[in-house]
Amino acid sequence: MKKLILLLVLILNSSVLVDNCICQWVLQNTGSTTDFHSVKFINKNTGWICGTGVIAKTTNAGLNWVHQTHPAGNKRLQCLSVIDSNTLYCVGMFKTILKTTNGGDNWFAIQNGPYGTGESYNASSFINPNCSLENSDSDI
Repeated sequence: MKKLILLLVLILNSSVLVDNCICQWVLQNTGSTTDFHSVKFINKNTGWICGTGVIAKTTNAGLNWVHQTHPAGNKRLQCLSVIDSNTLYCVGMFKTILKTTNGGDNWFAIQNGPYGTGESYNASSFINPNCSLENSDSDI
């Protein structure tokens, strides 16, 4: 009988422990109402998000987000590729490929086609900070 009671106590306690150990999502305010399509962190504090017309950076684990100025206007930005704390690429709709070499303080366009025309890039993967396009009209 003692074994049965002990077994029941262990089962009940283990279910309580599991419920308390499940990771929880915490809503973070980005200062924007757009949908975000990509999030990349280089460590537990520093990360970037991108969405329609927005690239934002956090340096305090998402508590605060700073919107970064970029040349893509209100285009849908789909994917971030982070090389290191300084070099990032961001790709999106209508032949949009952006790059920063200073953590997002300044973004420049490698490609930035007219709104409503051209291919759209949904994903990217850059392996080093020196990637460049030989011909801006070529497919990536």
